[in-house]
Amino acid sequence: MDDVLIVRVTDEVDVQTAPALQQTLDETLERMTGGCVVVDLTDVAFFGSPGLAVLANAAVKADEQSCQLRVVVGVNPIVRRSIEVTGLDQVLVLCVNVVEAATL
Repeated sequence: MDDVLIVRVTDEVDVQTAPALQQTLDETLERMTGGCVVVDLTDVAFFGSPGLAVLANAAVKADEQSCQLRVVVGVNPIVRRSIEVTGLDQVLVLCVNVVEAATL
């Protein structure tokens, strides 16, 4: 895929940091027409419900922009479990690494 943008997230995604992530993803997705946005969460130490809301909103926005949204969770149980427990894994494309996400 030619147009791939990667958003790397580190540390914690909580009520304090989620608005900045939302803004970054909104701005990134607004620039995309087609292509793929990869959200790399492999280095996230905490992933709360505000982060889940950001991903759900990003999935809607990606669909509106005719863009693919892929989420890299690696083997990070903190992120993967949060996404799976809420059922967002049925909506999001979860990947093990950035290479997989960029080439699906």
